[in-house]
Amino acid sequence: MKNFKITLGLPSFLLLFLMLSGINSQAQEVRANEEDKSETVLITASDYAFDAPKEIESGWTTFEYKNEGNEPHFLFLTKMPEGKTFDAYAGNALVPFNEVWYAMRDEGISTEEVYERLGAKMPDWFWTLEFTGGAGLISPGMTTTVTLNLEPGTYAMECYMKTVDGELHSMEGMLRELIVTDTPSEAAAPEADIAITLSNFEMAIDGKLSPGN
Repeated sequence: MKNFKITLGLPSFLLLFLMLSGINSQAQEVRANEEDKSETVLITASDYAFDAPKEIESGWTTFEYKNEGNEPHFLFLTKMPEGKTFDAYAGNALVPFNEVWYAMRDEGISTEEVYERLGAKMPDWFWTLEFTGGAGLISPGMTTTVTLNLEPGTYAMECYMKTVDGELHSMEGMLRELIVTDTPSEAAAPEADIAITLSNFEMAIDGKLSPGN
């Protein structure tokens, strides 16, 4: 299996949001990997909730993400800036963010107006959020893994795919808090086979991909 190192900037996150515009739960088991002392955090997606731990250790952690729902889902982790809570993010940032999405969906506003409204509506600290990655889009019944290096802090766990009616999954229940503690994990950084750097409209690949489309 190839290991990928992916670099993603804030403008790319907003581009991802535009492209994709097309619950509290019980704790899951955390499994130890005896070979490299890493931990595998099990997260299960359903329509529409995450079943996941409330807290995990900081450092390198492998997430096993399983989709038991009937719709495609993904997992995205966003780190709150110092002094900001999950509730502040859910109430003061995502509410105006979603208002812009609904305007794009229902009013057909342009990309330029999307950025203009986001600039006017979003709190200043929104632009200091750290988008730390997550598991890619997976279909029902599929499982994927991703290894992330997470600093201590408060994170939002979310999926903002859309329902057939155009409702964001995060607004349907796939938005919850994850606390990353000061206790470090003992896992070492994985060694990447391929490095991928994403910018606004380009993808630079350092390494050889397997043949195929």
